[in-house]
Amino acid sequence: MRGVAELLNLKSRKAAFIAIIISALLVGIDILTKWLVVKHIDLGSSVRGLRIGSLELVNFTYIRNYGAAFGVLRGMTSFLILFVSLFLIGTIVVLFSGRIKSKWTIAALALIIGGGTGNLVDRIRLGYVIDFIELRFIQFAIFNFADMCAVVGASMLFIMVVGDEIREYRVKKACEFADEALPSNRKEEQEEKTSEESHENPEEKGFNSEY
Repeated sequence: MRGVAELLNLKSRKAAFIAIIISALLVGIDILTKWLVVKHIDLGSSVRGLRIGSLELVNFTYIRNYGAAFGVLRGMTSFLILFVSLFLIGTIVVLFSGRIKSKWTIAALALIIGGGTGNLVDRIRLGYVIDFIELRFIQFAIFNFADMCAVVGASMLFIMVVGDEIREYRVKKACEFADEALPSNRKEEQEEKTSEESHENPEEKGFNSEY
């Protein structure tokens, strides 16, 4: 059993290393996209992106975000740097702890680490985050590739947690239904057996009375 546990931990740690490599690649993609935006788009300007006919779906608009994802917590750069740094360190520690066995959970954490690190690099280096993806078909904040990674990873975790809760609830209900569906005669047999086991032996009872 100990050998099996060590093997599982080894596999989990290998998966964690792969997750970190994936996170690093995501950070590289994020840095590249932001570099292209700064190089080719003026601050506050837009470039047409994806469109269908006359309907604009996505534009690339270069802005500077001094808050968190999607513009929240504006002007709290120092707090965000500290909070995100601690969060990422904690996530990496959990990732390498060997406790996480699910590949989907590891993939979700890789996305979260990649997204968080991408924006953290901006905050440390520039004091703000470069955002550029603008959805034209709905009213929504301008965001970037790192935001997408973090949101997709967090959504995956949420779906898995909810799914696990639903499965546990169904198993619990199935067990309760199985207990209720036991044949009545089987229940009676169990009750008689319990009664016989708890009942005193007649010989012992007579001995006790003579004593």
